Amino acid sequence: MLLTYRALKRRALARSLRITTPNGVDESSYVRIGGLDQWISVRGEDRSNPVLLELHGGPGASNSIFTPRTRAWERHFTIVRWDMRGAGRTFAAHGPAGQGELTLDRLYADALEVTDHIRARLGVPKVVLLANSFGTVTGLRLARDHPERYSAYVGTDQNIIAGGTDSSAYDDLLARLRGAGKRRQLSRLTAMGPDPTSWSPEEWSCYARTVTTTDPLTYDTMKTVVIRSLWFSPLHTLRDLRAYLKGMTFSEQLGPQAMSLDEYAEGTTFHLPVFLFQGASDALTPPEPARRFHDHLTAPLKDFALIPDASHFAAFRRPDVFLELLVGRVRPVVTGVGVGG
Repeated sequence: MLLTYRALKRRALARSLRITTPNGVDESSYVRIGGLDQWISVRGEDRSNPVLLELHGGPGASNSIFTPRTRAWERHFTIVRWDMRGAGRTFAAHGPAGQGELTLDRLYADALEVTDHIRARLGVPKVVLLANSFGTVTGLRLARDHPERYSAYVGTDQNIIAGGTDSSAYDDLLARLRGAGKRRQLSRLTAMGPDPTSWSPEEWSCYARTVTTTDPLTYDTMKTVVIRSLWFSPLHTLRDLRAYLKGMTFSEQLGPQAMSLDEYAEGTTFHLPVFLFQGASDALTPPEPARRFHDHLTAPLKDFALIPDASHFAAFRRPDVFLELLVGRVRPVVTGVGVGG
């Protein structure tokens, strides 16, 4: 009965994803990136719309499962979704032994190749860079370094890593565990210590999992948004979903690599518009560090907004609100339509 309901739901969602507009685009294929065939999809109802390239989080968590939830975005933007090495169909095609080098520098180089491939494929000089969660680690570096490729940077679930000096989110987690009487989890997290630069991949994953499962709003989002999107995705078979989850486990090794970064030392000067849209109640990447970074940075234009009733995965829990922000604040800036009057 459960599988029958899943099949019916997936069929209905597949119908809703059809793009029939004359100037629309719906393409997906493997593209040779960094010496590896990597999966890229391009969807939108009008090729003349701004192109928006996503950098997914996880690490290893492709955003393709959210395609039905973000269907309305495709009326205003051409959405490019890329399964990075270690994620989704890219991981499934090559297995753990075939992913090659899995480092932040390698993902950065891959992202530049994907950007240039999309610019050439769609015939656009620049694209909007939209990064979420762990993808924002690479996203900020790209935005700093390559304003010639990107018309704007949009970060959501934005990580602001300060070289292990900011323990506020860790402290909040310990307080929540104490209040809930969760002694075993409290003991393990206390033993790990507040400095994420010393954590192993397993400890980094343990921290993220504990935050997710002990914060009520984040946990509700995991169940009602993430898990449901996985289970009912019309773009994924059950075998695809198994590979999806294995890719996330495989990619955990990237987590600790990022913890020694210091975004302030990397630079707070950007030569493109910067938008940070954060879940108002995000427990995993709290809005306060993102707001402080926004206040410190210099850019031709910068904007910050809180998304209500949202923790982590804010863009996918509230895709309607996120679209309002994209259309009302980002799109006029990158198109020049509606700016200045």
